[in-house]
Amino acid sequence: MSSSSDILPLKQAFAHFPNIGPVRLRLMRQAGIRQWDDIEPNPPPLLNNWSYFWEDIYNAAVDAREAFANGNLQFFTQNLKPSDRWRLLHLKLNQTTFIDIETSGLESLDNYITTIVAFDGQKLHTFVKNENLEDFPDFLLTLKFIVTYNGSTFDLPKIMREFNLPNIPVPHVDLRWLCHNCFLDGGLKNIEKTLNIKRPEDIRGTDGNDAVILWNQWAKLNDHNARRKLVKYCAADTISLLLVARKLLEIHHCDNVQDNDGDPWRALDQIPQCKTNHITPVQNETCNTQHSINDRLKAFLNKKRRH
Repeated sequence: MSSSSDILPLKQAFAHFPNIGPVRLRLMRQAGIRQWDDIEPNPPPLLNNWSYFWEDIYNAAVDAREAFANGNLQFFTQNLKPSDRWRLLHLKLNQTTFIDIETSGLESLDNYITTIVAFDGQKLHTFVKNENLEDFPDFLLTLKFIVTYNGSTFDLPKIMREFNLPNIPVPHVDLRWLCHNCFLDGGLKNIEKTLNIKRPEDIRGTDGNDAVILWNQWAKLNDHNARRKLVKYCAADTISLLLVARKLLEIHHCDNVQDNDGDPWRALDQIPQCKTNHITPVQNETCNTQHSINDRLKAFLNKKRRH
């Protein structure tokens, strides 16, 4: 039976096995079972009294080994306990794409996606409404593993609705719950503060309310600076997800989290300028009227924020 400290953390996940809780997990380790490969058809001598349910444990190990051999990450995202899903980050960090979206509103069911940014650790992939947003579903099919923050509740249902997708065809882990299991709660920016992650100064105070305003400044006023800041803000969320993921793996004493590529915030320099101008009815109004619309929107969102 294995006793190596080099065993992949994923292969040490037993909490999702039937009949295994914290006490029995500790007994398994005492009996020399460190990974799925250590589980044989019959229980070891120290666990002879487990004979009546050992077959279920053995079958679960067979299923896990088979899924791992076949590269079936979906099996693990669906079956691992939330407290164990960090193990997938360890396994696939270098193949993970971090995704975030922005919408035209924060509460209304009628709001729509304005921006999607995906960061693969090297390159930013940006999708903006009225430009190339419709390309996102095809891009999604090229990904191997995705990570979001609160995506299981917000981002992914929104993507499914926007593009009429029956499901998300890529294995996914929600970083919010990995943080929760490390006693890190609240929004992403609150967790950044706890982990001493600092965004670039020019977007450090920008939030979801501002993203709505920036979109309106671009869509209605053709403000290119607003568009760039909106995309940069969304992109910053994806870069932050990578940094939080690395911190979580450090908390779990993993050894594959070193940053060999320098400062990931430099990827923000990749954001392209829009090559086209919007033509909307709002542009035919006077400048004063345009700013009045935006001021009313900003006042409304600030009121929402206070309450």
